[in-house]
Amino acid sequence: GKLPGSLGQVFVKKSGRDQIWITVETCHILNLEMNFLEQSIPNNITDLTNLEILDLDDNDLTSTIPQDIKYLTSLRNLTIRNNNLNGSLPSFECLSNLEVLDLGVNELSGHITSSFCDDLRKLRILRLDNNTFTGNLPHNMDELGNDNGLHNLEYLHLQWNGLEGRIQNVGIDKLTSLIELRLDHNFFIEEIPVTPLAFANSFSKIP
Repeated sequence: GKLPGSLGQVFVKKSGRDQIWITVETCHILNLEMNFLEQSIPNNITDLTNLEILDLDDNDLTSTIPQDIKYLTSLRNLTIRNNNLNGSLPSFECLSNLEVLDLGVNELSGHITSSFCDDLRKLRILRLDNNTFTGNLPHNMDELGNDNGLHNLEYLHLQWNGLEGRIQNVGIDKLTSLIELRLDHNFFIEEIPVTPLAFANSFSKIP
């Protein structure tokens, strides 16, 4: 199936032929994972102005992530893992409340930009693994989840991409709340430390 063209009401299929219709005013959580959804995410997903959690994992969604998704300003959790999305990352400049962003296992490409890091100040979990991102990491990785000096980022998964260049001096060592760091299966120059603590320690020893 596909997401409806009009999201003034959201169709959620349950077991059998049961249906639930959720109005825009009441929709705070939309979980449509594992529903065999196809085609693209409709641009008017932004009609769901109060949406806080959007889970579209494990479907067959294609095309790009709508540019206007940045206007879902109440979003705290956005997961579209394991689909067939392509294109580059959209702007997340208005998503200051976003805590979880999981776009892993898609066909996304392009660069991870410095503006992307600047926009996501409350982020705790970032998973962009198993895509086709290329290029160097931006110099301000330490801005991810940096909310006025409070470092929130705990999980950073960038493995299985085409990222390259140096991992020193891009700010990852300053992500002091990191619990899990995955940079493997890319084309970085330096050896990747096993743990975030080892990562920080390795940089502290560099003259």
